Amino acid sequence: IWKGTSGLLAETLVEELPEVERAALHQYSIFKPKGILIKEDIKLEVEGLFASDNYFEVFSYPLIEGDAKTILKDKNSVVLSESTALKLFGTLHDLIGKTLVWKNDYFDTQFQISGIFKDVPNNASNQFDAVVHYDWLIDWDRYANDWTGGYAETIVLLKENTDLSLLSDKMTQVYKEKRQFNKPRTLFV
Repeated sequence: IWKGTSGLLAETLVEELPEVERAALHQYSIFKPKGILIKEDIKLEVEGLFASDNYFEVFSYPLIEGDAKTILKDKNSVVLSESTALKLFGTLHDLIGKTLVWKNDYFDTQFQISGIFKDVPNNASNQFDAVVHYDWLIDWDRYANDWTGGYAETIVLLKENTDLSLLSDKMTQVYKEKRQFNKPRTLFV
């Protein structure tokens, strides 16, 4: 099973299917930005996440600092886990606006901290220490936001009483039309 979808799918599902209340995306696991966060003389190896700007509105990762509605609106923002923030700064407070550099295979860039989230629980299927906007993955490879690309995992929140079988057929039809493939695919995992 390949869980990768187009980076365009989340927004398209919200626009075209009334059953979809919200949708967010993060990169498919093989495209995870691993690298070094640098704050002055401190260097810390981290696993990152490329995510849509509404990621913290759709997922329930509690924020210590920052606003879920705006935390990833700026492409040069980074959101840190609490343990990452403590290792780099020794505190969890007054970090909004502070800068650091993140070097990995996708970018070598200075970011501004826009928020701090509670550490991801150990039993979560997706583990990460820092989050940046999905646009960085698109900058690395334009196919991350192409209908033929499979760089994203799309997560949807459905309206109550949605008929999953009917929605699955509708989603598959939308995906088939956009990707222009005749091969049948299913989007529910």
